[in-house]
Amino acid sequence: MEIKLENDKASLGLITDVSGSTWMLIKKEYFTLFTVLVAVSAVWELGMLFIFFNYPPLEETGGQALVAGFLLPFLILGFLYKLAKVKVQGYFFEQFAKSNGFTYSQDCNLTGRPGSLFQMGHSSKASYEISGLWKGKQMHIFIFCTTIGYGKYQQTLFYTVAEVDAGTTCPHVLLAPDTSSTKSKILSVAKLKQVPLESAFEEGLNLYAEKELEQESLQAFPVEILEQIHERWPNFEIEIVGNKLYIYEDRPITKLDELQNFFTLSTYMTEKVLPKLSRMSTTVTELRTYVNKN
Repeated sequence: MEIKLENDKASLGLITDVSGSTWMLIKKEYFTLFTVLVAVSAVWELGMLFIFFNYPPLEETGGQALVAGFLLPFLILGFLYKLAKVKVQGYFFEQFAKSNGFTYSQDCNLTGRPGSLFQMGHSSKASYEISGLWKGKQMHIFIFCTTIGYGKYQQTLFYTVAEVDAGTTCPHVLLAPDTSSTKSKILSVAKLKQVPLESAFEEGLNLYAEKELEQESLQAFPVEILEQIHERWPNFEIEIVGNKLYIYEDRPITKLDELQNFFTLSTYMTEKVLPKLSRMSTTVTELRTYVNKN
């Protein structure tokens, strides 16, 4: 079953919260459908209770079937809610793209992207891509999903990602809050060493860089930029790798004020950090050549 959103955009208006707008969509356009499903589910549950009290299961398999019967209506309603939410999430990103002069695509290709998050896990995919130019630099914002582990240890992770094309060779650098769970995942695939920061930032931020490029990492994140990040954006991971700059949020962003804040950080990094990376490009290339020879 597919819930079509194209005819519902006008009824949603400006989306400031995906969850709230999903319920609004259901209430306005699919109220009758969901009312019928809830009513049928209620009758179903009463029937299951009648069976439970009058014909209790004698074997384990019978008990499992009864539990499955109790859960079935909730699974169906949850599935339909998810279908509606996926559509609203896409429209939310599309609205934001248009309001900032960017383009929107439901699909997003991960091929060739050097970010460390994309090198881990399996069954990875990306969607809801916003693309455009900011100060002459190509910028993308999208939702990334990957799975780590297998079987009962399997875990699916979601991230909101911003990618900016630096257009130059960059040092591999990671700036992350010291409470970050994403940091350890990035460091598991990236060969980086910690770089000491000034005491004012030691308890809030951690900086990591590739071998022999520690000084360049400090040049990319001087004190005035660290102060801004520490005060305004303390919970995001920022990675510079290859010729890209990435910003990671370890969940899908579903609220307008949060997406605007994420976008503001992306534009700030584009304006303040990318020019520094461009100026150190030759030095980075020379130092890498030296390290590889030795």
